[in-house]
Amino acid sequence: MELEKRSIKNAEMRIEGDTTPKIRGYAAIFNTMSDDLGWFREIIHPGAFKKTINDGADVRSLFNHDPNFVIGRRKSATLMLKEDEHGLYTESIPNPDVSWAKDLTATIKRGDVDQMSFAFKTVKDDWRTENEEKIRDVFEVKLFDVSVVTYPAYIQTSAQVRAVLSEQGLELDSIAGILFRSKHGMQITKDDSEIINHSIEILRQFLAKSEPGNHSEGANDNKSQVRNIANLSRRLEIAESESKLHKLYF
Repeated sequence: MELEKRSIKNAEMRIEGDTTPKIRGYAAIFNTMSDDLGWFREIIHPGAFKKTINDGADVRSLFNHDPNFVIGRRKSATLMLKEDEHGLYTESIPNPDVSWAKDLTATIKRGDVDQMSFAFKTVKDDWRTENEEKIRDVFEVKLFDVSVVTYPAYIQTSAQVRAVLSEQGLELDSIAGILFRSKHGMQITKDDSEIINHSIEILRQFLAKSEPGNHSEGANDNKSQVRNIANLSRRLEIAESESKLHKLYF
């Protein structure tokens, strides 16, 4: 299980109270299709947070998922979580004696920051295809934090990285999608296999350019890049082998 972060569209957040302000809102909304997450969309189902809440997990309320900015915490009773028919409702009490918390409260009141997000690890999910699109239904998660966020947190990668890979004929979203689906036990398709083979051939061209014994300036950086490319190439080859084994036995 890997840590993931999501901001659900149409989530709600507001400040209530003047003497003791509280940040109230929904970090997640049930039964709502997410935006495009790169290679799939996602739906959070009712009950997904139930076990975390019932087990008394010490979840934090953070600003931008940064552990240096703790707004509230279940252990100190400054964060309340509950599921209702709408989604995951949160209520946190910022520390009135901390300057950044007071600044954040004022910023939220003015409407400059108005979104929430949550960090989690998936415990139970299911995959399906709908209108040629991969959909993940999430039924149970381990919740780590709920956060007030300046920008929504989706699966995303630097546009510069995408551009560099694209120049070499490698599509990051396609490769990442194959690795992600393979890790979650989904069968690799014929189109996936073609992308894997194409990517491996491109990466092998970079390995061929590596010359043993090159001690010129920058050689260490080149060696590191070669190792990274070799590792990615190996992961793609493993994914392709797993696909062949799946077809053989199933």
